[in-house]
Amino acid sequence: MLVGGWRQFIPLFFYSTVALCLGFVSTAHGLSTQSLVLSLVFGFLSWSLIEYGLHRFIFHYNARSRFGRELLYQVHLSHHEDPTARNKIFASLYLSAPIAAVYWVVAWAATGSWAVASFLFIGMSAGYFSYEWLHFQCHHGRSRFWVLRYLRKYHLLHHYKTPDERFGVTSPLFDLIFGTFRPVRRPSTSV
Repeated sequence: MLVGGWRQFIPLFFYSTVALCLGFVSTAHGLSTQSLVLSLVFGFLSWSLIEYGLHRFIFHYNARSRFGRELLYQVHLSHHEDPTARNKIFASLYLSAPIAAVYWVVAWAATGSWAVASFLFIGMSAGYFSYEWLHFQCHHGRSRFWVLRYLRKYHLLHHYKTPDERFGVTSPLFDLIFGTFRPVRRPSTSV
């Protein structure tokens, strides 16, 4: 991992650089503090919906073509085959860059402001980094915090028991909204 392991962090370096540049250029645009903070928060929260949509409708899609099956395997299904592998911490730029670009363009079209779109993008990137950290913790960490322990168990149940449910990693919110939520039950103890 030490020799070529740094390569898996290229998306972190790339999106951090993009976010810093967008933030620097957009700050001069004169957004109010309230608009800036709301854009960052909404962008951060929007990642959870993107994560759910990609995970449920794209990554678990039953592709018909051989190319489609191989692509989905490389992008996500290989992770289900070996959930403890440490060599794919971040999604590759080949996968994430088109999604990021579409997000920014749609945000610009929806808001009419490239500066607001940039802060939405920065917030979404922070949500993505939080997702990647939490996802890594789900597979490789142990936490004292009950929320992280709950999310870990929730996600591992997706891997080992219910691959057609529990698509949210950072939050079960969209599983609740779209009917793919199943509660995490404590193991029953006999007395």
